[in-house]
Amino acid sequence: MLPLFVLQMMTVHSDYVVSMHIFKALWGICTNTTNKIDKNGASKFKVWTPSLLDIVAVFMNLGAPFHALFPLSHLQPDFTEQDIISRQHSNENHLEDHLVTPQREPIFTSLPEYNITNVVKFLLLCTSMYPEVYSDKELVLLISLGGRISLEQDMTPNKDFQCLLNNLLSNIREWNVQMFELCTILSNLSEHHHNLSYLVQLIPDGSTRGRQLRRHLSLVIISKLLNKEGICMPKDPDMKIAQLGQFMYQMKPSSLLKTLEANVQSEQQAPQKEQTMPTEPDQQVIPQIGWLYLSLGI
Repeated sequence: MLPLFVLQMMTVHSDYVVSMHIFKALWGICTNTTNKIDKNGASKFKVWTPSLLDIVAVFMNLGAPFHALFPLSHLQPDFTEQDIISRQHSNENHLEDHLVTPQREPIFTSLPEYNITNVVKFLLLCTSMYPEVYSDKELVLLISLGGRISLEQDMTPNKDFQCLLNNLLSNIREWNVQMFELCTILSNLSEHHHNLSYLVQLIPDGSTRGRQLRRHLSLVIISKLLNKEGICMPKDPDMKIAQLGQFMYQMKPSSLLKTLEANVQSEQQAPQKEQTMPTEPDQQVIPQIGWLYLSLGI
């Protein structure tokens, strides 16, 4: 299929100018088809939108291992890595140099950010014109995928990426169900407090759903950082200050420091097979929790 091939070529091409020309061609194919449908009302025209499998195949072509894109065992797409490889091998028009192959190196070792940006812009177009094209599960997977890639690339959230996330959130049908699922998923994409705060910052706050997700995710992450034995998952979509009651005392700087020191002592006392360097409490957790508390907006 021509649009899929164009999308793949756009994302793997190493020359910025050529990649942008390919992107404009892909954009033109989709918008021209849309204009024909609007003008003629002809059902024979159909706008191509990439499936979730197509999108994942694109990132695998860029060097991302399948397991790195979907690290959570309970959140997996309805296809496997082998499905993608088999489909690519069966495509006679696919260039051998661009075949998907399993990777063992770190994800996106030398990927120009404009390659990802072009994919984001095209998905923004698709989700704007056809908000119903992806199911709720696929939308959640795409949001998780966006968070995972952003963490690996250490990308600065730009306008296009924020708009795409806003579209994905807006297109979810059963929001009250999927919002809590997103909190669980995003809070498990990393264990480091900097990364967790970064994921909160990724979420756009220009819409009601975005602000709601930011508040709930912040509370989940605060509970994760303060209480390693269990995570507090709010059950009410409309968060109330009473839900913070159990954390108010723990969020005092003096209490935070005591908690961190206790965690370090517990880790040092645990039996270890290998000698490791002494662990110091990461006091940067304190301002991170403070920022997360402010993002609750309560």
